[in-house]
Amino acid sequence: MRCSFSYSLFFLTFALPASYAKPPTFDNQPSWAERSHHKINQSLQATANWLDRFFADDRFEEEQAWTRLKLQWTTSGAESEDIESDIRLRGKVILPNLERRWQLVFEGDPEKDDLTGLNKDQESTTSLRFIAQENLKSRLSFDAGIRGGFTDPRFRANVQYRIQKESDHWLHRLRPIIEYDTRDRWQAFIQFDNERKFGDKLFFRSSTIPRWRENTDGFLLSQDFTLFKKLHDHRYLAFDWANSFSTEPHGKLDAVLLRIRYRREIWQDKLFLEIGPGVRFLAEDHHEPEAAGFLRFELLFEKKPEPVMHTPDNSDTESKDAMVDSAKNSENTKEDNNGDDQPDHQPDQ
Repeated sequence: MRCSFSYSLFFLTFALPASYAKPPTFDNQPSWAERSHHKINQSLQATANWLDRFFADDRFEEEQAWTRLKLQWTTSGAESEDIESDIRLRGKVILPNLERRWQLVFEGDPEKDDLTGLNKDQESTTSLRFIAQENLKSRLSFDAGIRGGFTDPRFRANVQYRIQKESDHWLHRLRPIIEYDTRDRWQAFIQFDNERKFGDKLFFRSSTIPRWRENTDGFLLSQDFTLFKKLHDHRYLAFDWANSFSTEPHGKLDAVLLRIRYRREIWQDKLFLEIGPGVRFLAEDHHEPEAAGFLRFELLFEKKPEPVMHTPDNSDTESKDAMVDSAKNSENTKEDNNGDDQPDHQPDQ
Protein backbone atom coordinates (compact mmCIF):
# COMPACT_ATOMS: atom_id res chain seq x y z
CA MET A 1 0.00 0.00 0.00
CA ARG A 2 1.22 3.45 -0.82
CA CYS A 3 1.62 6.02 1.90
CA SER A 4 -0.80 8.87 1.26
CA PHE A 5 -1.60 12.14 2.92
CA SER A 6 -3.70 15.34 2.57
CA TYR A 7 -4.32 18.66 4.24
CA SER A 8 -8.06 18.41 4.98
CA LEU A 9 -10.69 18.43 7.81
CA PHE A 10 -14.42 18.02 7.25
CA PHE A 11 -15.86 21.31 8.43
CA LEU A 12 -19.06 23.33 8.13
CA THR A 13 -18.91 26.06 5.49
CA PHE A 14 -17.86 29.47 6.75
CA ALA A 15 -20.56 32.09 7.09
CA LEU A 16 -19.44 35.03 5.03
CA PRO A 17 -19.37 38.33 6.92
CA ALA A 18 -22.23 40.66 6.24
CA SER A 19 -21.53 43.70 4.09
CA TYR A 20 -22.32 47.20 5.27
CA ALA A 21 -23.24 50.34 3.40
CA LYS A 22 -20.28 52.57 2.61
CA PRO A 23 -20.31 56.15 3.90
CA PRO A 24 -20.80 58.87 1.29
CA THR A 25 -17.68 60.46 -0.21
CA PHE A 26 -17.07 63.76 -1.97
CA ASP A 27 -15.47 64.54 -5.33
CA ASN A 28 -15.53 60.81 -6.19
CA GLN A 29 -12.51 60.26 -3.92
CA PRO A 30 -12.30 57.00 -1.92
CA SER A 31 -12.88 57.36 1.78
CA TRP A 32 -10.31 56.46 4.43
CA ALA A 33 -12.22 53.23 5.13
CA GLU A 34 -12.22 52.30 1.44
CA ARG A 35 -8.48 52.96 1.13
CA SER A 36 -7.76 50.90 4.24
CA HIS A 37 -9.94 48.04 2.99
CA HIS A 38 -8.18 48.04 -0.38
CA LYS A 39 -4.75 48.00 1.30
CA ILE A 40 -5.72 45.07 3.54
CA ASN A 41 -7.02 43.08 0.57
CA GLN A 42 -3.86 43.75 -1.44
CA SER A 43 -1.71 42.59 1.47
CA LEU A 44 -3.85 39.45 1.90
CA GLN A 45 -3.66 38.56 -1.80
CA ALA A 46 0.09 39.18 -1.90
CA THR A 47 0.68 36.99 1.16
CA ALA A 48 -1.44 34.16 -0.28
CA ASN A 49 0.48 34.29 -3.57
CA TRP A 50 3.83 34.39 -1.77
CA LEU A 51 3.03 31.38 0.46
CA ASP A 52 1.69 29.38 -2.50
CA ARG A 53 4.92 30.10 -4.34
CA PHE A 54 7.17 29.28 -1.36
CA PHE A 55 5.39 25.97 -0.69
CA ALA A 56 5.04 25.22 -4.45
CA ASP A 57 1.29 24.85 -3.95
CA ASP A 58 -0.94 23.69 -6.82
CA ARG A 59 -2.75 27.03 -6.74
CA PHE A 60 0.46 28.80 -7.70
CA GLU A 61 1.54 26.08 -10.14
CA GLU A 62 -1.73 26.43 -12.02
CA GLU A 63 -1.65 30.21 -12.44
CA GLN A 64 1.96 31.38 -12.54
CA ALA A 65 2.62 33.10 -15.86
CA TRP A 66 6.16 32.00 -16.69
CA THR A 67 8.10 28.87 -17.58
CA ARG A 68 8.74 26.83 -14.44
CA LEU A 69 10.05 23.28 -13.89
CA LYS A 70 9.94 21.50 -10.52
CA LEU A 71 12.02 18.38 -9.76
CA GLN A 72 11.12 16.57 -6.52
CA TRP A 73 12.80 13.75 -4.64
CA THR A 74 10.53 12.41 -1.90
CA THR A 75 10.92 9.69 0.71
CA SER A 76 7.77 8.77 2.63
CA GLY A 77 6.50 6.04 4.90
CA ALA A 78 4.30 4.95 7.78
CA GLU A 79 4.43 2.40 10.58
CA SER A 80 2.46 -0.20 8.62
CA GLU A 81 4.15 0.47 5.26
CA ASP A 82 7.56 0.26 3.70
CA ILE A 83 9.53 3.42 3.12
CA GLU A 84 9.28 4.54 -0.53
CA SER A 85 11.29 7.01 -2.55
CA ASP A 86 10.46 8.53 -5.90
CA ILE A 87 11.44 11.31 -8.29
CA ARG A 88 8.73 13.48 -9.81
CA LEU A 89 8.96 16.11 -12.52
CA ARG A 90 6.31 18.73 -13.05
CA GLY A 91 6.38 21.88 -15.11
CA LYS A 92 4.89 24.42 -17.41
CA VAL A 93 6.40 25.94 -20.55
CA ILE A 94 4.98 29.21 -21.83
CA LEU A 95 4.93 29.01 -25.62
CA PRO A 96 6.62 32.08 -27.16
CA ASN A 97 4.97 34.79 -29.27
CA LEU A 98 1.45 33.79 -28.19
CA GLU A 99 0.78 36.48 -25.55
CA ARG A 100 1.18 33.90 -22.74
CA ARG A 101 -2.19 32.36 -23.64
CA TRP A 102 -0.82 28.95 -24.72
CA GLN A 103 1.08 26.73 -22.27
CA LEU A 104 2.57 23.25 -22.40
CA VAL A 105 1.87 21.53 -19.07
CA PHE A 106 3.27 18.21 -17.89
CA GLU A 107 3.42 16.41 -14.56
CA GLY A 108 4.48 13.07 -13.11
CA ASP A 109 2.55 10.73 -10.82
CA PRO A 110 0.51 12.28 -7.99
CA GLU A 111 2.46 13.31 -4.92
CA LYS A 112 3.02 10.75 -2.18
CA ASP A 113 1.52 12.93 0.54
CA ASP A 114 -2.03 12.80 -0.79
CA LEU A 115 -4.39 11.45 1.89
CA THR A 116 -7.81 12.14 0.44
CA GLY A 117 -7.53 9.64 -2.43
CA LEU A 118 -8.65 12.32 -4.88
CA ASN A 119 -5.51 11.88 -6.99
CA LYS A 120 -4.81 8.19 -6.60
CA ASP A 121 -5.98 7.29 -10.13
CA GLN A 122 -4.10 10.08 -11.88
CA GLU A 123 -1.01 9.17 -13.88
CA SER A 124 1.46 11.37 -15.69
CA THR A 125 -0.12 13.85 -18.08
CA THR A 126 0.98 16.13 -20.90
CA SER A 127 -1.46 18.83 -21.98
CA LEU A 128 -1.78 21.94 -24.06
CA ARG A 129 -3.50 24.72 -22.11
CA PHE A 130 -5.30 27.77 -23.48
CA ILE A 131 -5.92 30.72 -21.14
CA ALA A 132 -9.17 32.23 -22.43
CA GLN A 133 -9.43 34.95 -19.79
CA GLU A 134 -7.40 35.94 -16.73
CA ASN A 135 -7.21 38.76 -14.22
CA LEU A 136 -6.96 39.15 -10.45
CA LYS A 137 -10.65 38.35 -9.96
CA SER A 138 -11.22 35.46 -12.35
CA ARG A 139 -9.58 32.98 -14.72
CA LEU A 140 -10.87 30.60 -17.42
CA SER A 141 -8.71 27.92 -19.04
CA PHE A 142 -9.04 24.82 -21.24
CA ASP A 143 -6.71 21.78 -21.21
CA ALA A 144 -6.42 18.92 -23.72
CA GLY A 145 -3.75 16.24 -23.88
CA ILE A 146 -2.59 12.71 -23.13
CA ARG A 147 -2.68 10.86 -19.80
CA GLY A 148 -0.93 7.61 -18.90
CA GLY A 149 2.34 8.01 -20.78
CA PHE A 150 3.52 5.25 -23.12
CA THR A 151 2.03 2.39 -21.07
CA ASP A 152 -1.65 3.35 -21.31
CA PRO A 153 -2.10 6.53 -23.37
CA ARG A 154 -5.58 8.03 -23.49
CA PHE A 155 -7.17 11.39 -24.21
CA ARG A 156 -8.19 13.76 -21.44
CA ALA A 157 -9.57 17.31 -21.39
CA ASN A 158 -10.87 19.73 -18.80
CA VAL A 159 -12.18 23.22 -18.31
CA GLN A 160 -11.61 25.15 -15.11
CA TYR A 161 -12.71 28.51 -13.84
CA ARG A 162 -11.52 30.53 -10.85
CA ILE A 163 -13.23 33.47 -9.23
CA GLN A 164 -12.28 35.27 -6.02
CA LYS A 165 -13.77 37.93 -3.79
CA GLU A 166 -12.62 39.87 -0.74
CA SER A 167 -14.83 40.59 2.26
CA ASP A 168 -13.48 42.46 5.28
CA HIS A 169 -10.29 40.59 6.28
CA TRP A 170 -11.09 37.41 4.28
CA LEU A 171 -10.19 36.29 0.78
CA HIS A 172 -12.61 33.78 -0.83
CA ARG A 173 -11.73 31.71 -3.91
CA LEU A 174 -13.97 29.33 -5.85
CA ARG A 175 -12.52 26.98 -8.51
CA PRO A 176 -14.85 24.50 -10.30
CA ILE A 177 -13.28 21.95 -12.69
CA ILE A 178 -14.99 19.61 -15.16
CA GLU A 179 -12.84 16.86 -16.68
CA TYR A 180 -13.27 14.05 -19.23
CA ASP A 181 -11.02 10.99 -19.56
CA THR A 182 -11.60 8.29 -22.20
CA ARG A 183 -11.12 5.56 -19.54
CA ASP A 184 -12.46 7.15 -16.33
CA ARG A 185 -15.18 9.16 -18.11
CA TRP A 186 -16.54 12.34 -16.47
CA GLN A 187 -15.61 13.83 -13.15
CA ALA A 188 -16.09 17.22 -11.51
CA PHE A 189 -15.04 18.95 -8.34
CA ILE A 190 -15.20 22.37 -6.72
CA GLN A 191 -12.49 23.86 -4.53
CA PHE A 192 -13.63 26.60 -2.16
CA ASP A 193 -10.88 28.44 -0.24
CA ASN A 194 -11.21 30.87 2.65
CA GLU A 195 -8.05 32.70 3.72
CA ARG A 196 -7.13 35.22 6.37
CA LYS A 197 -3.94 36.86 7.60
CA PHE A 198 -3.26 37.35 11.32
CA GLY A 199 -0.52 39.89 11.91
CA ASP A 200 2.81 39.49 10.14
CA LYS A 201 3.53 35.90 11.19
CA LEU A 202 0.35 33.84 10.77
CA PHE A 203 -1.81 32.97 7.75
CA PHE A 204 -4.87 30.69 7.87
CA ARG A 205 -6.45 28.74 5.01
CA SER A 206 -9.51 26.51 4.83
CA SER A 207 -10.23 24.58 1.64
CA THR A 208 -13.38 22.54 0.93
CA ILE A 209 -13.31 20.06 -1.97
CA PRO A 210 -16.38 17.96 -2.92
CA ARG A 211 -15.76 15.59 -5.87
CA TRP A 212 -18.01 13.51 -8.15
CA ARG A 213 -16.93 10.72 -10.52
CA GLU A 214 -19.09 9.03 -13.12
CA ASN A 215 -17.64 5.55 -12.42
CA THR A 216 -17.80 5.90 -8.62
CA ASP A 217 -20.89 5.76 -6.44
CA GLY A 218 -21.57 8.72 -4.21
CA PHE A 219 -19.25 11.64 -3.53
CA LEU A 220 -15.87 12.27 -1.95
CA LEU A 221 -15.41 15.24 0.33
CA SER A 222 -12.36 16.75 1.98
CA GLN A 223 -11.63 19.89 3.96
CA ASP A 224 -8.19 21.41 4.43
CA PHE A 225 -7.24 23.34 7.54
CA THR A 226 -3.74 24.85 7.41
CA LEU A 227 -2.10 27.47 9.61
CA PHE A 228 1.17 28.90 8.27
CA LYS A 229 3.70 30.29 10.72
CA LYS A 230 6.63 32.45 9.59
CA LEU A 231 9.93 31.68 11.32
CA HIS A 232 12.20 33.64 8.99
CA ASP A 233 12.18 34.91 5.41
CA HIS A 234 13.41 31.49 4.30
CA ARG A 235 11.80 29.20 6.89
CA TYR A 236 8.10 28.46 7.51
CA LEU A 237 5.96 26.01 9.45
CA ALA A 238 2.59 24.68 8.30
CA PHE A 239 0.16 22.99 10.72
CA ASP A 240 -2.24 20.65 8.88
CA TRP A 241 -5.44 19.09 10.16
CA ALA A 242 -7.00 16.77 7.58
CA ASN A 243 -10.14 14.73 7.01
CA SER A 244 -11.41 12.67 4.08
CA PHE A 245 -15.06 11.62 3.84
CA SER A 246 -17.03 9.38 1.42
CA THR A 247 -20.80 8.95 1.08
CA GLU A 248 -20.97 5.40 -0.36
CA PRO A 249 -21.66 2.61 0.41
CA HIS A 250 -22.55 4.51 3.59
CA GLY A 251 -21.27 7.80 4.91
CA LYS A 252 -17.97 7.35 6.70
CA LEU A 253 -14.83 9.17 7.74
CA ASP A 254 -12.07 7.56 5.68
CA ALA A 255 -8.98 9.22 7.12
CA VAL A 256 -7.70 11.91 9.46
CA LEU A 257 -4.23 13.43 9.50
CA LEU A 258 -2.48 15.73 11.98
CA ARG A 259 0.84 16.98 10.68
CA ILE A 260 3.50 19.69 11.00
CA ARG A 261 5.49 20.66 7.90
CA TYR A 262 8.78 22.49 8.07
CA ARG A 263 10.00 24.04 4.82
CA ARG A 264 13.11 26.10 4.22
CA GLU A 265 14.99 27.57 1.32
CA ILE A 266 18.48 26.08 1.00
CA TRP A 267 19.90 27.84 -2.02
CA GLN A 268 18.93 31.05 -3.88
CA ASP A 269 15.18 30.50 -4.05
CA LYS A 270 15.77 27.35 -6.13
CA LEU A 271 16.51 24.48 -3.75
CA PHE A 272 14.12 23.68 -0.88
CA LEU A 273 13.91 21.14 1.93
CA GLU A 274 10.58 20.04 3.44
CA ILE A 275 9.93 17.66 6.33
CA GLY A 276 6.44 16.52 7.33
CA PRO A 277 6.06 14.29 10.43
CA GLY A 278 2.51 13.48 11.45
CA VAL A 279 -0.07 11.03 12.79
CA ARG A 280 -2.85 9.57 10.67
CA PHE A 281 -6.07 7.69 11.54
CA LEU A 282 -7.39 5.41 8.74
CA ALA A 283 -10.86 3.84 8.70
CA GLU A 284 -9.40 0.55 7.40
CA ASP A 285 -7.33 0.39 10.61
CA HIS A 286 -10.30 1.34 12.81
CA HIS A 287 -8.87 4.85 13.17
CA GLU A 288 -5.96 3.64 15.29
CA PRO A 289 -3.16 6.26 15.42
CA GLU A 290 -0.22 5.59 13.13
CA ALA A 291 2.94 7.65 12.70
CA ALA A 292 3.69 8.73 9.13
CA GLY A 293 5.80 11.34 7.42
CA PHE A 294 7.91 12.43 4.48
CA LEU A 295 11.22 14.06 3.58
CA ARG A 296 11.49 16.05 0.34
CA PHE A 297 14.06 17.98 -1.64
CA GLU A 298 12.77 20.24 -4.40
CA LEU A 299 14.72 21.95 -7.18
CA LEU A 300 13.10 24.76 -9.21
CA PHE A 301 14.00 26.12 -12.62
CA GLU A 302 12.28 29.33 -13.70
CA LYS A 303 12.41 31.65 -16.67
CA LYS A 304 10.30 34.75 -16.28
CA PRO A 305 9.07 36.44 -19.48
CA GLU A 306 10.33 39.72 -20.81
CA PRO A 307 8.09 42.74 -20.04
CA VAL A 308 5.25 43.18 -22.52
CA MET A 309 2.96 46.06 -23.39
CA HIS A 310 -0.02 46.46 -21.07
CA THR A 311 -3.34 45.42 -22.57
CA PRO A 312 -6.73 44.81 -20.96
CA ASP A 313 -6.03 41.05 -21.13
CA ASN A 314 -2.59 40.93 -19.58
CA SER A 315 -2.34 43.91 -17.24
CA ASP A 316 -4.02 42.13 -14.34
CA THR A 317 -1.91 39.03 -14.89
CA GLU A 318 1.27 41.10 -14.67
CA SER A 319 -0.05 42.80 -11.55
CA LYS A 320 -0.56 39.40 -9.96
CA ASP A 321 2.99 38.31 -10.81
CA ALA A 322 4.36 41.57 -9.44
CA MET A 323 2.32 41.06 -6.28
CA VAL A 324 4.30 37.91 -5.46
CA ASP A 325 7.61 39.80 -5.76
CA SER A 326 6.17 42.71 -3.77
CA ALA A 327 5.15 40.37 -0.95
CA LYS A 328 8.61 38.83 -0.87
CA ASN A 329 10.31 42.24 -0.77
CA SER A 330 7.93 43.38 1.95
CA GLU A 331 8.69 40.32 4.05
CA ASN A 332 12.44 40.88 3.61
CA THR A 333 12.13 44.51 4.74
CA LYS A 334 10.15 43.55 7.84
CA GLU A 335 12.62 40.80 8.72
CA ASP A 336 15.61 43.13 8.37
CA ASN A 337 13.98 45.54 10.82
CA ASN A 338 13.35 42.81 13.38
CA GLY A 339 16.29 42.55 15.74
CA ASP A 340 15.30 39.04 16.88
CA ASP A 341 16.01 37.50 13.49
CA GLN A 342 19.29 37.05 11.67
CA PRO A 343 20.06 39.20 8.64
CA ASP A 344 19.45 37.47 5.32
CA HIS A 345 23.14 37.49 4.37
CA GLN A 346 24.10 35.36 7.38
CA PRO A 347 23.83 31.58 6.99
CA ASP A 348 21.12 29.84 9.02
CA GLN A 349 22.39 27.71 11.81
